[in-house]
Parts: sequence; structure tokens; C-alpha cells
Amino acid sequence: MEIIRRRALRFPYQSATDFCRPQPPSNSTGTLFHSSNLDLSQFPHWGALPNLELFANAGFPFTRFADLSQTTIVLPDQPSEREIATMLTLLAYFGAQTGYPALRVQIGSLQSFNEDRSLLVIGSEGDMPTTAALDARLPLNFEEGAPTRRLKTMLSLAQRLWTRTSHLDRDSFSDIRGVDEESRLDRSLGATFDSVFEAVESPTMPHRSIVVVMLGRSEQNLFPAFLKVSSSGQIQGNVAIQHGSRFDSFSIGQSTYHVGHIATIPRIREWMHQEPWIGVLLPFIIGMLYAPWVHAHLKRRAIERLRGDLI
Repeated sequence: MEIIRRRALRFPYQSATDFCRPQPPSNSTGTLFHSSNLDLSQFPHWGALPNLELFANAGFPFTRFADLSQTTIVLPDQPSEREIATMLTLLAYFGAQTGYPALRVQIGSLQSFNEDRSLLVIGSEGDMPTTAALDARLPLNFEEGAPTRRLKTMLSLAQRLWTRTSHLDRDSFSDIRGVDEESRLDRSLGATFDSVFEAVESPTMPHRSIVVVMLGRSEQNLFPAFLKVSSSGQIQGNVAIQHGSRFDSFSIGQSTYHVGHIATIPRIREWMHQEPWIGVLLPFIIGMLYAPWVHAHLKRRAIERLRGDLI
């Protein structure tokens, strides 16, 4: 059973294989009773973010609540027709994913950045409703209305090295892939773009998400291209830059956070998967803690055996 986007349900039907009995005819079919129920109440609404692929595929994390009751849309003080159209088309897209209208979404302002809600920020070049705290957190700077790559500092280089080595990346000691990604990002920013998507954790409200949509100078509507590639994997990471019908995606200085709820055991499994070095260090620490106890126990047993207390 596989759930795919557009709220479709695919149920591959396979008859039992028994080599001692004849196979069923090739024209055999199966069906589900109309009274059948599908229980998704225990399905975890949880995800590792930032991940624009989840946003493009299903509007996550905003669609965690079907009515968007935890979402605020931030627009410029005097939004343009394109910005309003982008907001409405994205809301319609979210409703198409949840099957429910966005009845409780709120329209906010710069004061909304201090609220305990997820934010969808929509603006244009030279008119982006952001704050200094958000600008410092975004992967790309908005200087003079245009997105630019953030310059590296010693702290960012150290964080990047630690992230790669702690994840046991096979390219940890080779920066060829990183250089290629930076060159590709510079080329993408140097060309005329139609829109830029950025995803980041809120700088004021931990575990709350902010997705920034900056429209370019082109008058082209971004939604047809967005809808066309939303399930293709072109949009991913924490930055996506649109050039016509193509999206260039990047993961820039990405630090992972989690949204939603998940059981304890799957959470520990996910934590171990993200930090594989713990699987090496944790057994060593446990062994060091148990070693004195094991040594004392074996020593006591040896003394008892030599005295004849043990039969």
C-alpha cells in the first residue's frame, strides 16, 4: 500500500504464491469493500526540516493543520497584485493537498515574527518584509533587494567541518563537492531568476518554520512551473531558485530541526541516523562505565573461588 500525492491511494494486489497449487488465472481481479476503513490516526505528523521538498510536495509544515490554524502569511505593507496572487495560489495549493480550505490562516505584519506560529513570507525584490534576526538566519542575504550568498567566516567553516565529519561524510576531507555547489549557486544567482524559496527555523520561536518566497522582476506567474515540478524532486534542500520552468536547489549551512510528534523509539532511531558518530562513542562510554564494576565482580568471584566458597 502506497500513499502518493493528490490524496490518491495505491493498493497493489498480489495473490498468495504456493508452488504446490495452480496459479490463479491471469484475468483475476481484487476489490475493496465499500465498508472498509483506513485508520491513519497513529500516523506520525513529524518531519526533519528545513526541507523544501516537503513544502513543494504537500505544503508541509503549514499543512500539518488542514485549516492552516498555525500559519501566518506576512506580506509587505502595500502588497502588489503579484504578491497577492502568489498568496492565493499557494493557499489553493495547500487546500488541494489537505482537502480542506484554509479557513484559519492569518495575514500578519512584521510583529508576527514574535508570535508562536509558522510564517509564510511573500515579497519582491526591494520589498521583502523581513527582520534583522531573520536576515541573519536566512541562507541567502537580501542586500539591496537582491539575494546574495553569505560570506564565509571562521565560525561557519568550523561548523561546516564539524557537520560533515560528525555525519561520517565520505567527502569530509575533500571539498570538491562543496566548491562545485558554490560555483553552481553563484551561476544561479548571477542569472535572472523568477523566484527564490528559502526555508529556515524561526530565530525567535524554536521548532517553528519560516518559508520565504521572493518574487523576481519577471512578470511570469511562478505557480504553473511550481506545480509542474513540485513532485519531481527539483525543489529540495533549504534554497530553491526558479529560472523559468527549472528550479535549482541547494542546501546551504543547513542545521536540522524537527517539527511534529513521534514516538520515542523512532525518534532515537532517527537521532542515531543523523548522528552516526554516537553509535561509535556511546558503546565506548558505556564500556568505560561498566568496566570497573565488571572488574570488581570478577575479582570478588576469584577470591571466593580460591577460598573454596564456590563449589
